[in-house]
Amino acid sequence: MKNETDIKDRIAKPVQIKTEKQVYHNSAQETIRFTALNASQQTLFYLSPAVNVTLQRFEDGEWKDLGPWYAVIAVVPEKTALPPGAEFPVIPLISNHELVKTPGKYRICLNMFTDHEVQNSLQLENRVSNTFEIIH
Repeated sequence: MKNETDIKDRIAKPVQIKTEKQVYHNSAQETIRFTALNASQQTLFYLSPAVNVTLQRFEDGEWKDLGPWYAVIAVVPEKTALPPGAEFPVIPLISNHELVKTPGKYRICLNMFTDHEVQNSLQLENRVSNTFEIIH
């Protein structure tokens, strides 16, 4: 059953980021796959290769940035266009990765921009995934 937040996200968010499931077990070494879609009517932009995705954990009443779960080769990133309706490639996360060893609520955040100069970032609430939970 979809909750009210999921329905609002589908209607309002220009970037829709979803996990396949809501709960993952870190003892099972599950693969957490993300789908990110440009659901807006405009082309969005990101830098590639670069750290475009960061992991966040809900802790002490707020979201704490844990950083990326993957390394990026030291290459000058290029601007990449993401046209309306296109999917953004997100590297999967394994549920027993060191960044998710602590059970709790998590989400990912994409670095997406509304302009070709990659200066104007989408508002944070428009570039975060659904919340998913890691349990033992």
